Amino acid sequence: HNQMNAALPKTIRRTQTQGRRQVAQHTQMVGAPSEMAPLPERPPEMRGMSLSDLLAFRDDNLAWLDTEEFNSYAKKTQRKTMYDVVPELIMQATADRKCSFSELGPARAVQYFVSHWWGEEFLKFIAALERFAKTVSEKDPVFWICSFANNQHHVNLGAGLEDSPFEHALAAPSCKGVLMVLDSEATTLTRVWCLYEVMRTHQLGLKFNLATHNGVLTAFSEESSENQKLETSPQLREDVATLASKLVDIDVETAECSFDSDKK
Repeated sequence: HNQMNAALPKTIRRTQTQGRRQVAQHTQMVGAPSEMAPLPERPPEMRGMSLSDLLAFRDDNLAWLDTEEFNSYAKKTQRKTMYDVVPELIMQATADRKCSFSELGPARAVQYFVSHWWGEEFLKFIAALERFAKTVSEKDPVFWICSFANNQHHVNLGAGLEDSPFEHALAAPSCKGVLMVLDSEATTLTRVWCLYEVMRTHQLGLKFNLATHNGVLTAFSEESSENQKLETSPQLREDVATLASKLVDIDVETAECSFDSDKK
């Protein structure tokens, strides 16, 4: 175990240490058994991550996240994505407890459900959350992100869609809206789970927003300033054009997912 730990990038080893530090308070309260006992499972809708938590996670691992390599999912060379973050950071930090990453910290009720594609660069994903956060009233909004909220050692999707953690988070009384994060090619709109989340957003009557790392593409909240509403850039306008072209071609039948069984 020590040899494997030494071989990990410094940033990953630091995340492991932080994960163990976060559960230390729990073990002090219940006693310190010879082996760490599993944490009591938290309701899915209480597994949110605040923006400040996510920014700290990003900053602690910035050097590693900023390195490029070929991504087999995106089929191109790019910086680290959620496909890298989950096995190398999240699963490493939760290895002892076998729980979701969010359960290493305090319970936080979902305020904004995030729909996204794992193949986008993680740094751009966080930048999109930062952009969106400037348009809402909360000083430190809480986001529900599947990779942080689900136990990646054993993803339990429930007996059916109505019992999935996604549904619990979307239908939670505390959930104020849904944020769909798009990459430069709006790949999110070609993913089965993301289209399902759009459908449920409409059925539940939740507010829906679209954002990229360049800014928010859809309606701003009433609390947004006029400067924010008028803020545009050539990059953001390009994102809007990409979105428009993708909306024309949305087809649930041809939408993709990581596991073919999910389509059933």
